[in-house]
Parts: sequence; structure tokens; C-alpha cells
Amino acid sequence: MSPRKSYYTFRLALLLTAVSALTLPATGFAEETQAAPLIIETAAQKPQAGALDLVTCMRMADQAHPEIGPARARLEEAEAIIAEAQANLFPTVSYYAGYNYWDDDFKLKDIALSPGTKGDIVMEGQSQARAEVSINWPVYTWNKVQNGQEAAGHELKARELELVRVRENAIKTAICAYWTLASALEAQQYLEATVNELRLFLETATADMKKGMKNAPEKDVIQIKTDIHKMEAWRETLKRWEGTARQALSIATGLPDDQITIVDTIVAYNGVSVTFDTCLHAAYTNRADFRALDERIKRAKLEVEIQKKINFPNLELVAKGSGLEDNYDPSQEFHAMAGIQFRGKLDAGINNAKVEQAKARLNILEKQRFALQEDIRLNVRDAFLRVQEAYNSVTQFNFARTQTMHKLEVVRSGYPMMLSNVKDVLETQVERRMQDKDFIFSKLELIRSLALLNLVCGTNVYNFATNETQADASAPVPDKTQEVKPVMDTQPDKHGAVIE
Repeated sequence: MSPRKSYYTFRLALLLTAVSALTLPATGFAEETQAAPLIIETAAQKPQAGALDLVTCMRMADQAHPEIGPARARLEEAEAIIAEAQANLFPTVSYYAGYNYWDDDFKLKDIALSPGTKGDIVMEGQSQARAEVSINWPVYTWNKVQNGQEAAGHELKARELELVRVRENAIKTAICAYWTLASALEAQQYLEATVNELRLFLETATADMKKGMKNAPEKDVIQIKTDIHKMEAWRETLKRWEGTARQALSIATGLPDDQITIVDTIVAYNGVSVTFDTCLHAAYTNRADFRALDERIKRAKLEVEIQKKINFPNLELVAKGSGLEDNYDPSQEFHAMAGIQFRGKLDAGINNAKVEQAKARLNILEKQRFALQEDIRLNVRDAFLRVQEAYNSVTQFNFARTQTMHKLEVVRSGYPMMLSNVKDVLETQVERRMQDKDFIFSKLELIRSLALLNLVCGTNVYNFATNETQADASAPVPDKTQEVKPVMDTQPDKHGAVIE
């Protein structure tokens, strides 16, 4: 080997050694708060007019998701139950009115018509009109009515929380659909960049082959054309992926898929700094379905108390008036009365059965709560580990991708000096393409894992609007279930599905 060739070989080896000496960054899950977000070296995209950002899609999904309509209808039904329970404290008005007529002739014999005179009376038909009205006003009900109102209030609260859970699912769906579409667009950018680079290199390699350069054999130049053709074929796959993601976002937001244009074409992410205990505490504090089950347990306890007292008579104020008009007796008058009374119904056998049924329903709900509590713990653990694994994968794939890009720079810079050949450049270029793919999919998996972690915790452990961990993910979400009407403004939704 000539001294000049040895010098360039040594230089290339030295550069490759420097690249391989790069230290893999720490992948600790809790340490990433100090790490800066990884930068994608693709040029920033200029947002298109009318393009949707993530927050807008989240807000639209909060109103347009198909499950929100039925959830609101169930909430309206609960509001009607509240009104019915409140009506039990109002007075009850009963009334009756009737008119009877008999067309038979009546004959009364030996009727005293006057002193010392008797005779028969013949009447052609008989008519009678009667009207009656009564008012009953409960004064004391052994708290049965009050307990019924409170139980209805707990059911209303439970259904409000169910609506919150549906909204959280809708927002999670929008987040995943949005970033899936962004991933498809990012993958297309990387593919086009790689194809363009290979096309430029193909021109250089073809010229060198014609010159008879040893580092540009014909078979390797032909391989460049083959690889370019394969990558161009991937465009259709990526387009189909983009179309599927666009349809998913269309379903989530309610917009036609041909009107879906998003601002982000690169998946953005950051590190997460939370512990499992923090996430678990946040879930037990904020999960809407867990809180809804607590409300139904409270309702079931009140229903047990109501059934125990159902046979107790109510103390009522009563007022009644009646009148009768009869063609036989024109002296009938209107009569009225008022007083106080106890009214009840004694049916001990059925009542005891209803008490046992109410206790059984309470027992079922308490067991469901225990099962849900355990299920939440398992879900939080799985989601937490999934986020941890996904973030480590992103970090590792990004590091490998960075190394490959440095390696590509080395072999590309060494090619004109005969220190590398077409095969080296081509293999490194294809390797980078595969690293791009792995990096994109690992980022998408991280996004989906974070969205799932938010859902199972019932609050924003990771705030997608700002791409950062919430300051205190375990803090209770303020109770604003009375604001679950579909009115979207600039204020955050404080049900754990925070939109900022």
C-alpha cells in the first residue's frame, strides 16, 4: 500500500473512531427534566393558512366525538331525576268531578205532599253532579324525601363524571390521531430528503464510473438506482398511512378528511419526570370513573336508608272540599275541611325484600370499587412502564441515528479522496433511512404512551399543549362538573383533560 493511501486510510479510521466514541446519553426516566429536548434537523415548516394545531383539534374533539352526545343525554336524564325528587316536597293536589244521569222514570208512592195529603210523585230521569278537590302537603317524612333528593344528586354527579371520562377519551383519540398524521408527514419528508440525496450522489457516482474510478464500480452504481426505485415505491405506503391518519383525525374532530391540514409536520416531544407513586395518587384522586363509582356508592347507601323507612307513615297537612248537586235534593251544599293526618302503607314482606335488594346493590358497587382500584393500579403501572420504555427507545434510536448521520458525513467526505466507495455511501444512506423510520415510530409510540398515561391517571401528567410535565400531576382536579356543557373558551377544562 502506498504511503498516500495509508495516510487517507488512517484518517478515515480516525474519524470513524471519533464517531463511535460518542457516549450514549443517560436514559434514566426521572433524570430527563435536566435534558434538553432533542432537535430534529429538518427545516421548520411554514404553517398553511387555516391549518389546525393540536390544541384546536383537542377542543374540536371535545365537542364532536360521537360518544359525547349519548353521554350528555344521560346527564339530562339525571337532571330530570333531580327535578322529580324535588317535587316530592311540594303539595299534592287531587281532584275529581263527575256527572251522572239515569233516564228511567221513578215513581214514589204515598209521599206526604202537604199536611194530611198524600200522593204519588213521578220523576222522569235523575241527574247528579259531584266535584271534589284535596290538597296533601308532607310535613315530616322521616328524611325519606331529603334522602331521595340527595341520592338523585349523587347520580347526577356520577353521570357528569361519566361525561368527563368520555371527553378525556375523545381528547386522547385526537392527540394520537394528530401526531400519527404528523408522523406520516415527517416520514415523507425524511424519505424525500433521502431520495434527493441519493439522486445527487447517483450523478456523481455515474460520472466517476464512466471515468473508470475504482471506488465506483458499475454494479454498485446500478444498486443506487435500485434502492432509489424501492424508496420511491414507499411513497405510496406513506401516502396510505397519511390518509388513514387523516381519516382518524376527521372522525375525532368532526371535520371532513379533505379539510384536515395540521400545523405540525414533525413530532415534538420532551422528557417526563414523574414517579409511579405520583401517577397512582393522581389516578385515585382524579379518575372520573373512580369518582363516579364513589358517587353511586353514596347513592346506594341512601337508598338502603330510604327502604328501611319506606313503611313509616308521613305526617301531612290536608285540605279537602266537595260539592254535590242532585235533582232529588236541591239543598246540597259545598263542604270543606282541613286537618293533619298520618298516611302510609304497611307491606313488611315486600319492604324487607327491597331493603335486602338495596343492600345487595351497595355490596356490588363496593366490590366494583375494589376491583376498579386494583385495575387502576395495574393500568397505571403498565402505562408508566410503557412510557419509560418508549422514552428510552426514542433516546437510543435518536443516538443511533445521530451516529449514522456522522458516519454518512465521513464516508461522503471520504469518497472524493478514494477513502470510501459507492457501496459504503449507499449502505450508510440506506442505514440512515432505516434509522429515520425507527426514530419516527419510537416517537409516535412515546406520544401514544403519554396519552394513555394521562388517560389512566385522569389528569395531565404530560401536557401536550406545552410539551412538558405538569408541575403537580397528583394535585386534585378542581370540581367543575357543572361546566360540562359544550362551551369551549380559552379557559382550561379542569377535569383532568386540561386544554390550554
